[in-house]
Amino acid sequence: MVNEVLPDKSFVQRIGTFPAVGYPLIFGWRKGWVPVPKGVAKVRFKDGRMLRCDLSDSTQRTMALGLFEPAESRLVKELLSPRDAFVDVGAHIGWFTTIAAQCVGKDGQVIACEPYPPNVAALKENLALNGATNVRLVDMALGSRPGTLSLGFDADSGATTAVDWGGPAQRVEAPMTTLDEVTAEVAAVTLMKMDVEGWEAHVLRGGSEALARTKHVLIEINKPVLKKAGSSPDELYALLRSSGFKTFVPVAQLGLRRLLPDDDLVNVLATR
Repeated sequence: MVNEVLPDKSFVQRIGTFPAVGYPLIFGWRKGWVPVPKGVAKVRFKDGRMLRCDLSDSTQRTMALGLFEPAESRLVKELLSPRDAFVDVGAHIGWFTTIAAQCVGKDGQVIACEPYPPNVAALKENLALNGATNVRLVDMALGSRPGTLSLGFDADSGATTAVDWGGPAQRVEAPMTTLDEVTAEVAAVTLMKMDVEGWEAHVLRGGSEALARTKHVLIEINKPVLKKAGSSPDELYALLRSSGFKTFVPVAQLGLRRLLPDDDLVNVLATR
Protein backbone atom coordinates (compact mmCIF):
# COMPACT_ATOMS: atom_id res chain seq x y z
CA MET A 1 0.00 0.00 0.00
CA VAL A 2 1.28 3.44 -0.93
CA ASN A 3 1.06 6.16 1.70
CA GLU A 4 0.59 9.79 0.72
CA VAL A 5 3.25 11.63 2.71
CA LEU A 6 2.91 15.41 3.06
CA PRO A 7 5.22 17.94 4.76
CA ASP A 8 2.86 19.00 7.54
CA LYS A 9 2.11 15.55 8.91
CA SER A 10 4.81 13.19 7.70
CA PHE A 11 7.17 11.47 10.12
CA VAL A 12 9.62 10.98 7.24
CA GLN A 13 9.38 14.62 6.18
CA ARG A 14 9.71 15.94 9.74
CA ILE A 15 12.88 13.92 10.25
CA GLY A 16 14.21 15.20 6.91
CA THR A 17 13.55 18.75 8.02
CA PHE A 18 15.93 18.25 10.94
CA PRO A 19 19.17 16.69 9.61
CA ALA A 20 20.53 16.41 13.16
CA VAL A 21 17.87 13.74 13.66
CA GLY A 22 17.74 12.32 10.13
CA TYR A 23 21.43 11.53 9.76
CA PRO A 24 21.74 9.63 13.06
CA LEU A 25 18.62 7.71 12.05
CA ILE A 26 20.26 6.69 8.75
CA PHE A 27 23.39 5.68 10.68
CA GLY A 28 21.25 3.62 13.07
CA TRP A 29 19.61 1.83 10.14
CA ARG A 30 22.99 1.04 8.63
CA LYS A 31 24.31 -0.37 11.90
CA GLY A 32 21.13 -2.31 12.60
CA TRP A 33 20.42 -0.38 15.79
CA VAL A 34 17.08 0.93 14.51
CA PRO A 35 14.46 -1.24 12.74
CA VAL A 36 14.31 -0.56 9.01
CA PRO A 37 10.90 0.78 7.90
CA LYS A 38 8.83 -1.07 5.32
CA GLY A 39 6.39 -0.09 2.62
CA VAL A 40 6.31 2.65 0.01
CA ALA A 41 5.83 6.36 0.59
CA LYS A 42 5.15 9.26 -1.73
CA VAL A 43 7.09 12.16 -0.29
CA ARG A 44 6.68 15.84 -1.12
CA PHE A 45 9.85 17.91 -0.65
CA LYS A 46 10.29 21.58 0.17
CA ASP A 47 11.00 22.40 -3.48
CA GLY A 48 7.62 20.97 -4.47
CA ARG A 49 8.89 17.74 -6.02
CA MET A 50 7.35 14.38 -5.16
CA LEU A 51 9.05 10.99 -5.16
CA ARG A 52 7.79 7.48 -4.67
CA CYS A 53 10.33 5.80 -2.38
CA ASP A 54 10.61 2.19 -1.24
CA LEU A 55 11.44 2.54 2.46
CA SER A 56 13.00 -0.93 2.61
CA ASP A 57 15.71 0.30 0.22
CA SER A 58 18.74 2.06 1.74
CA THR A 59 19.26 4.65 -1.01
CA GLN A 60 15.55 5.40 -1.30
CA ARG A 61 15.18 5.84 2.48
CA THR A 62 17.82 8.58 2.34
CA MET A 63 15.92 10.19 -0.53
CA ALA A 64 12.64 9.98 1.38
CA LEU A 65 14.25 11.95 4.18
CA GLY A 66 15.31 14.62 1.70
CA LEU A 67 18.95 14.04 2.64
CA PHE A 68 20.37 12.49 -0.54
CA GLU A 69 23.59 14.11 -1.82
CA PRO A 70 22.74 17.65 -0.69
CA ALA A 71 25.86 19.33 -2.11
CA GLU A 72 25.39 17.73 -5.53
CA SER A 73 21.67 18.58 -5.50
CA ARG A 74 22.45 22.22 -4.76
CA LEU A 75 25.08 22.28 -7.51
CA VAL A 76 22.62 20.97 -10.11
CA LYS A 77 20.17 23.71 -9.15
CA GLU A 78 22.89 26.36 -9.43
CA LEU A 79 24.17 25.24 -12.83
CA LEU A 80 20.85 24.75 -14.63
CA SER A 81 18.59 27.50 -15.98
CA PRO A 82 15.37 27.57 -17.99
CA ARG A 83 15.73 26.16 -21.55
CA ASP A 84 18.91 24.22 -20.67
CA ALA A 85 19.52 20.54 -21.44
CA PHE A 86 20.46 18.01 -18.77
CA VAL A 87 21.49 14.37 -19.24
CA ASP A 88 21.17 11.98 -16.30
CA VAL A 89 23.24 8.83 -16.87
CA GLY A 90 22.21 6.42 -14.15
CA ALA A 91 18.95 8.17 -13.32
CA HIS A 92 17.85 5.61 -10.70
CA ILE A 93 14.32 6.59 -9.53
CA GLY A 94 14.68 10.23 -10.56
CA TRP A 95 16.21 12.28 -7.75
CA PHE A 96 18.38 14.41 -10.04
CA THR A 97 16.07 14.03 -13.04
CA THR A 98 13.17 15.67 -11.19
CA ILE A 99 15.41 18.44 -9.85
CA ALA A 100 16.64 19.17 -13.37
CA ALA A 101 13.13 19.00 -14.85
CA GLN A 102 12.11 21.82 -12.49
CA CYS A 103 15.19 23.90 -13.27
CA VAL A 104 15.10 23.76 -17.08
CA GLY A 105 11.35 24.33 -17.32
CA LYS A 106 8.93 23.37 -20.06
CA ASP A 107 11.21 24.75 -22.78
CA GLY A 108 14.22 22.81 -21.52
CA GLN A 109 15.09 19.16 -22.00
CA VAL A 110 16.09 16.30 -19.70
CA ILE A 111 17.26 12.89 -20.88
CA ALA A 112 17.12 10.23 -18.13
CA CYS A 113 19.01 7.00 -18.82
CA GLU A 114 18.26 4.05 -16.52
CA PRO A 115 18.50 0.35 -17.49
CA TYR A 116 17.43 -1.54 -14.32
CA PRO A 117 13.72 -2.49 -14.72
CA PRO A 118 12.56 -1.92 -11.10
CA ASN A 119 14.21 1.52 -11.10
CA VAL A 120 12.66 2.29 -14.48
CA ALA A 121 9.18 1.48 -13.14
CA ALA A 122 9.69 3.78 -10.14
CA LEU A 123 11.20 6.48 -12.36
CA LYS A 124 8.18 6.43 -14.66
CA GLU A 125 5.87 6.86 -11.68
CA ASN A 126 7.97 9.70 -10.32
CA LEU A 127 7.95 11.51 -13.66
CA ALA A 128 4.16 11.21 -13.72
CA LEU A 129 3.89 12.44 -10.11
CA ASN A 130 5.82 15.57 -11.06
CA GLY A 131 4.18 16.16 -14.44
CA ALA A 132 7.67 16.07 -15.94
CA THR A 133 6.73 16.18 -19.61
CA ASN A 134 10.11 17.69 -20.49
CA VAL A 135 11.90 14.40 -19.65
CA ARG A 136 12.75 11.73 -22.22
CA LEU A 137 13.29 8.36 -20.56
CA VAL A 138 15.83 6.01 -22.13
CA ASP A 139 15.37 2.64 -20.41
CA MET A 140 18.68 1.26 -21.67
CA ALA A 141 22.26 0.96 -20.49
CA LEU A 142 24.92 3.13 -22.11
CA GLY A 143 28.28 1.81 -23.26
CA SER A 144 31.00 2.14 -25.87
CA ARG A 145 28.81 0.44 -28.50
CA PRO A 146 25.23 -0.85 -28.92
CA GLY A 147 24.43 -4.33 -27.67
CA THR A 148 23.31 -5.87 -24.40
CA LEU A 149 24.72 -5.55 -20.90
CA SER A 150 24.49 -7.88 -17.91
CA LEU A 151 23.64 -5.92 -14.76
CA GLY A 152 24.33 -7.13 -11.23
CA PHE A 153 22.02 -6.04 -8.43
CA ASP A 154 21.48 -6.50 -4.71
CA ALA A 155 19.12 -5.22 -2.02
CA ASP A 156 20.14 -1.58 -2.60
CA SER A 157 18.66 -0.25 -5.84
CA GLY A 158 21.40 2.38 -6.00
CA ALA A 159 24.16 -0.24 -6.31
CA THR A 160 23.14 -1.80 -9.64
CA THR A 161 26.28 -2.24 -11.77
CA ALA A 162 27.75 -3.99 -14.77
CA VAL A 163 30.75 -4.96 -12.65
CA ASP A 164 30.83 -8.73 -12.13
CA TRP A 165 30.16 -9.06 -8.41
CA GLY A 166 27.16 -11.39 -8.18
CA GLY A 167 26.02 -14.83 -9.31
CA PRO A 168 23.50 -15.60 -12.08
CA ALA A 169 20.54 -15.15 -9.71
CA GLN A 170 21.63 -11.54 -9.14
CA ARG A 171 21.91 -10.43 -12.75
CA VAL A 172 19.58 -9.14 -15.46
CA GLU A 173 20.18 -8.44 -19.16
CA ALA A 174 19.55 -4.92 -20.45
CA PRO A 175 19.71 -3.45 -23.96
CA MET A 176 22.62 -1.06 -24.46
CA THR A 177 23.15 1.97 -26.67
CA THR A 178 25.62 4.88 -26.65
CA LEU A 179 25.63 8.37 -25.20
CA ASP A 180 26.20 9.78 -28.69
CA GLU A 181 23.08 8.02 -29.93
CA VAL A 182 20.71 9.21 -27.18
CA THR A 183 21.92 12.83 -27.42
CA ALA A 184 22.19 13.02 -31.21
CA GLU A 185 19.42 15.64 -31.49
CA VAL A 186 20.57 17.81 -28.56
CA ALA A 187 22.49 20.86 -29.76
CA ALA A 188 24.18 21.61 -26.42
CA VAL A 189 24.16 20.02 -22.96
CA THR A 190 24.62 22.33 -19.99
CA LEU A 191 25.14 19.56 -17.46
CA MET A 192 25.55 15.81 -17.55
CA LYS A 193 25.43 13.72 -14.38
CA MET A 194 27.03 10.28 -14.54
CA ASP A 195 26.83 7.62 -11.82
CA VAL A 196 26.97 4.09 -13.21
CA GLU A 197 28.91 2.21 -10.53
CA GLY A 198 32.23 1.65 -12.29
CA TRP A 199 30.96 1.60 -15.89
CA GLU A 200 31.79 5.27 -16.51
CA ALA A 201 34.75 4.69 -18.87
CA HIS A 202 32.58 2.66 -21.26
CA VAL A 203 29.93 5.39 -21.30
CA LEU A 204 32.53 8.07 -21.98
CA ARG A 205 34.05 6.07 -24.86
CA GLY A 206 30.65 5.95 -26.51
CA GLY A 207 30.01 9.65 -26.02
CA SER A 208 32.83 11.67 -27.58
CA GLU A 209 30.44 13.66 -29.79
CA ALA A 210 28.02 14.31 -26.93
CA LEU A 211 30.82 15.34 -24.59
CA ALA A 212 32.10 17.84 -27.17
CA ARG A 213 28.73 19.62 -26.85
CA THR A 214 28.62 19.43 -23.04
CA LYS A 215 29.62 22.26 -20.70
CA HIS A 216 29.81 20.42 -17.34
CA VAL A 217 29.99 16.77 -16.28
CA LEU A 218 29.23 15.75 -12.69
CA ILE A 219 30.76 12.29 -12.40
CA GLU A 220 31.13 9.81 -9.56
CA ILE A 221 34.67 8.56 -8.92
CA ASN A 222 34.40 5.28 -7.01
CA LYS A 223 37.93 3.86 -6.80
CA PRO A 224 37.15 0.29 -5.58
CA VAL A 225 34.39 -0.28 -8.13
CA LEU A 226 36.44 1.26 -10.94
CA LYS A 227 39.26 -1.14 -10.07
CA LYS A 228 36.87 -4.11 -10.27
CA ALA A 229 35.78 -2.85 -13.67
CA GLY A 230 39.40 -2.71 -14.88
CA SER A 231 39.33 1.07 -14.90
CA SER A 232 40.65 3.90 -12.71
CA PRO A 233 40.10 7.58 -11.87
CA ASP A 234 43.08 8.44 -14.09
CA GLU A 235 41.36 6.79 -17.05
CA LEU A 236 38.18 8.79 -16.50
CA TYR A 237 40.10 12.06 -16.23
CA ALA A 238 42.06 11.21 -19.41
CA LEU A 239 38.86 10.49 -21.35
CA LEU A 240 37.31 13.75 -20.17
CA ARG A 241 40.46 15.73 -21.00
CA SER A 242 40.43 14.27 -24.51
CA SER A 243 36.92 15.74 -24.87
CA GLY A 244 38.09 19.21 -23.85
CA PHE A 245 37.47 19.26 -20.09
CA LYS A 246 40.25 21.06 -18.26
CA THR A 247 39.08 21.68 -14.68
CA PHE A 248 38.17 18.94 -12.20
CA VAL A 249 36.78 20.02 -8.82
CA PRO A 250 35.72 17.54 -6.12
CA VAL A 251 32.30 18.42 -4.73
CA ALA A 252 32.56 19.56 -1.11
CA GLN A 253 30.80 16.91 0.91
CA LEU A 254 27.76 17.75 2.99
CA GLY A 255 25.30 15.70 5.00
CA LEU A 256 25.86 11.97 5.36
CA ARG A 257 29.01 11.87 3.25
CA ARG A 258 30.57 14.56 5.45
CA LEU A 259 29.69 12.58 8.58
CA LEU A 260 31.02 9.37 7.06
CA PRO A 261 33.99 10.50 4.94
CA ASP A 262 35.19 8.04 2.29
CA ASP A 263 38.36 8.88 0.36
CA ASP A 264 37.51 6.16 -2.17
CA LEU A 265 34.26 7.80 -3.30
CA VAL A 266 33.78 11.37 -4.49
CA ASN A 267 31.74 13.27 -7.06
CA VAL A 268 33.78 15.53 -9.33
CA LEU A 269 32.61 18.43 -11.49
CA ALA A 270 34.45 18.55 -14.81
CA THR A 271 34.29 21.87 -16.67
CA ARG A 272 35.77 23.15 -19.94
